[in-house]
Parts: sequence; structure tokens; C-alpha cells
Amino acid sequence: MKTAPPFCLFQSLLLVSTVMLGVMMGMLLTGQTQIRIYSVYSRERSTIETPELTYKPPESINEPSEVTNKPPDVKYNPGCEPRTKLALIKTHKTGGTTLMQILHRIAYIKDLSIIMEKNTNHGSINEFYHHGIRKEKLIPPKGKHYDILAYHTKYNREVTDKALGPNATYITLLREPLGQLRSQFNFYWMAKSFKISGPNPLAQFLKDPAKYDHRKPGYMATRNPMASDLGFGKKELVALTDEAMKSKEEVYFPRPPAMIEEFLRNMTLQMDLAMIMEYFDESLVLLKRMMCWDLQDILYFKALSFNYKAKEAEISEDLVKMHRRWDVVDYFLYDHFNRTFWNRVSKEGGDFLDEVSHFKEQNLRMQTFCLGENIEKTDEQSSLVVEETAWNSRFLITPEFCTVVKYGQFCFMTLLRDRAFQRIKNKGKPVKPIDPLKTKMKSLYEKPLCEICDIVSRDCTFNEYLTHLYHDKLISRAKTSFHPSGMGGRGKIADHV
Repeated sequence: MKTAPPFCLFQSLLLVSTVMLGVMMGMLLTGQTQIRIYSVYSRERSTIETPELTYKPPESINEPSEVTNKPPDVKYNPGCEPRTKLALIKTHKTGGTTLMQILHRIAYIKDLSIIMEKNTNHGSINEFYHHGIRKEKLIPPKGKHYDILAYHTKYNREVTDKALGPNATYITLLREPLGQLRSQFNFYWMAKSFKISGPNPLAQFLKDPAKYDHRKPGYMATRNPMASDLGFGKKELVALTDEAMKSKEEVYFPRPPAMIEEFLRNMTLQMDLAMIMEYFDESLVLLKRMMCWDLQDILYFKALSFNYKAKEAEISEDLVKMHRRWDVVDYFLYDHFNRTFWNRVSKEGGDFLDEVSHFKEQNLRMQTFCLGENIEKTDEQSSLVVEETAWNSRFLITPEFCTVVKYGQFCFMTLLRDRAFQRIKNKGKPVKPIDPLKTKMKSLYEKPLCEICDIVSRDCTFNEYLTHLYHDKLISRAKTSFHPSGMGGRGKIADHV
């Protein structure tokens, strides 16, 4: 079920006869009172504002602009320079693969250096998470530093800063913890792993999670996986979970221990944007504004999105409370950044939700167009026009763009690798275009068109590869599937020359 953003009810404190009574009334009437908290972890005073754990949208955010769905007259951020130095601290099962695909496309289209291993095995996508970012294993960047980090890795600011250089933007993506557990339970086959049967294995698990899950916090475990991805120590996470499970008090939840408060404080300072999976489109528009990108940059298809039983499994309120104790740090993490996310939205101006609505409309138009049959039409007819508004420049969605936006994650990685290997081999000089019909080649999967041709043929369809060759100006459009006589179209030439 979709959770609404948190909402703090601000009221004026009533004048009372004594200072003590005034303080007590203040703590009752506001969701942001600073509470003095002592815990077994620290004797220091807490300074993190404690949110009221309700989920209601702030009224100011729901107010429409004066003219609903009509762009304002003045362009957003005129003269704003687009930025590309970005680190995604990718958390598991939070929608991060869809975001990674957006960053893949930006790196691909703009020819940016993405932090990537030389290893071409599919498992290399998770190598950073298991072994960290090791310079000797990486494909060298075009310049002194890389532009984008998009793959799973344990958050290590010092290492990432060295790779990306100064002035990089740091973002992450969080998900409501029970929704994240549902996704974990399906994706990692946890019912089978924990040997739980019956009509509702997730509910059975939540009755006594400690009975089933003895793993240390991390992506394959159910205790605080998001906090673990963001660098919180595993021993500390286990200790905090044990303390919460022993407490069994609901009042524990709005009163975080000092260790969690310090973690939230550090994350708030170090993350330029914490995106919220349940509000993915709103998050993308915030990212677009922050990075000075155009609307075309954030168009997307969902990746690794599934329907599964655990997604709709009925979970009682008592079991939700159990999960809040078991996954205690992640709940604090999500509650805190869900609240700060909407505080940030409230400062974006009255046109923000109108821009989100416009983005959703154009993204749906793109998806509908790209899933249709357009290649038999003329150039003018086969492109979808997105007109200029205050939120975007005018641009065309072409069949070529449709192919690129639908690239699979491994195809993206392989084409980026192949391009980088060609750059290294040619010492930065571009590969000259060729006419395959006039060149002595048995197949397009030969040098100089590719360096790791066997891997390209493994990870990309022939149409995806043709699009890549055309995008990199290695062959003309007449040789692609977008031309009626092209190699991937109805011509007699298929995947061989």
C-alpha cells in the first residue's frame, strides 16, 4: 500500500502559568520537539528532531498552482548549467535498477566515464559491493576522474571522492521498509531459504524473524539492509535490533538512540538528495532540478519490476510493529528522509507538482510510443514531438532513442565497456565510420566496429547493436533497422554483411 508523506502539525504553544507546563504542552502539540534522550548507547543529549509518525501530505504541497497543469511563464532555472558528476549510493530492492538505467543512458548519450570494472562477467555488476572500488580493476576514465557511480557498493565517501573528484553530487534511494522486505522476500526466494511454507510465508516470518534470519545485516538479510548499504556498522546494527526486540515498547520508535541520531545527522549532511521510491517521479523531478537536467534525461521504463505474492500478502498491525523493532534503524532512516523529502518539496515552488504531472504525462507518451510500431513511417512521422515548456526544451523521441531507453542493464554496461576499450586502444582517437558493404567483413561483430565483439553479441540484440553503431557514427542510418532497407529492417541483409 502506498504510504503518504509524513506531516508535522504546527500549532502555536498556549501561554500557561508555568514554564514547565508550557514545555509539556509544547511536546504534546508539535511533531518536531527536541527531546532529551538517554540510551544505553550514549549519554549525550539528542538534537535530532523527532517526527510524528503519521503519514499525511502537507496541506501546502497539495495546493494546486493558480492555473493547474499549465507551465509558468518564466523558465525554471534560466542559465543553469547541467551537472554530470554524480554518485548513486545504490540500496538493494528500492527501485535502484530503474535509476541506474537512467544514469546508464546519461553516461552513454553524453559519453561520460562511469566507474566500471574491466571484468565482463555479469557478476561484475555487484563486485563493488563485495570487494569495494579497486582502482587496479577499473577501466580508466577519459580524464583525471570519473563522472558517475551507478552500481551497488558499500558507502565509502573517501574512496568515492577520490574516484569522482571534487564537487560530485551524492544521492540515494530509500523505500518504505515493509515494502522493501516484501521485495526482498520475493527476489531472494526467502521463503524457500528460511524453509517456510503455508499460504502467507511473510506473515509467518514476521511472527519471529530472529528465529529464521541469522544473517548479518546486508543485502541478503532482513535486519536494516538499507542502513547497512549506507555504511552503518554491522555489529552496531545487530546491537540496535537486539535492544529494540527486547524493548517491545511502541514508544521506542519515536525516540531513537543517540547512535541512530548520529547516523541520520551524518547522512543528512552527506547526501545531497535522498530519493523516495514510493514517490519516484517526484524524486526524479527534484533530481532534474538539482542537476539542471532536461526532461528527456529522466524518461524511463521500470526495470526489475515484478508482481509477486508477498507484495499483496496481508500483514497485521501487530506484525508491522514487530517489523519496526526488527528493522528499527531502517524505519528511522526512512521516516527521517521521507519527512525531509517533503519539506524540500514544499520549498520548490507552486509549480512543482504541476511539473511532476507534466513529466508523468510525457513519460507515458514516450512509453506508449516506444512500445508501438513506428519504423515504417517517414522520419517526420516516426518521431514523437515533445514541445517546449517552462520545464523542458523541445525535443524529439525517435525510434533510435526508443531502442536506447529500452537497453537492458547488461547491454548498457557492455556497450559502455566496448566504447571505453576502443578509446584506450586508439589512444583517444575516434573510430572512423565505415560502409560495411564496401569493407571486407564477414560480420558486423568484427573490429574495428567493436573490441569485445563476443560480449556485445551476448548482451545486446542485433537491433540494439545497430543502434549503437549508428549512435557512435560508425555506420549510416541507411544501414540500421530504422531505415526500410536497413540491416535490421525488411532488407535482405540481416545480421551479416
